[in-house]
Amino acid sequence: MIITKAYLNTHKTEAGGYTRVQLNALGQKWGELKKGWQKGLIGTELSAESASRFESKQTAKEARGIKKATYAELAGSVKLLEARIIELELLLSQRG
Repeated sequence: MIITKAYLNTHKTEAGGYTRVQLNALGQKWGELKKGWQKGLIGTELSAESASRFESKQTAKEARGIKKATYAELAGSVKLLEARIIELELLLSQRG
């Protein structure tokens, strides 16, 4: 997709700015923005993946939390599957 001024304005946070995750999605670095950075982006291409991250308005803290939650969910699922495998192996051994 092509970045427009309207697109940038539509996806501002409630506070009227952008989160670190949003800026990274646009290829910008937090704390290194110079006057006119938005004008430099207008008319450039943004991948679908980057657009999705930009539109999420997600904060860096939220992004880290999602990664941890996903890992925790996977770890819990692995433990459940391991326990189920042990149960099934026991049932198979009893059937002989």
